[in-house]
Amino acid sequence: MERINFSYNWNNKLYSKCFITYRVLNSRFRIEADYDIFLKDKHIGTAKLVHYQEIPLNKVTPGIAYIDTGYDLKEFHSIVAKMYKLEPGKPPPRFVLLFLRWNEYPFNISKELT
Repeated sequence: MERINFSYNWNNKLYSKCFITYRVLNSRFRIEADYDIFLKDKHIGTAKLVHYQEIPLNKVTPGIAYIDTGYDLKEFHSIVAKMYKLEPGKPPPRFVLLFLRWNEYPFNISKELT
């Protein structure tokens, strides 16, 4: 099974039953495929890719930036540039927004918080 790595749980999104992640477009991302999800090299569960949408970096909206990272658009661009080592003046790679759903919810969150 393919693996999707997270170095940080931006906006605590991994606690949601469905979550998004903005990634460089890659042929390994396939609708209905299952992926092992790792956070800081620790396997936390498996999730199914239910949808994806190609979105160039300059077309990311403030809403996507906030939901994905918890930060405004300027900081989102900075995070993406650092993560993918983007160089000013060079065209960025093609990006895709992945929509994933946990196959089995891996967290035990108190009902008081829901």
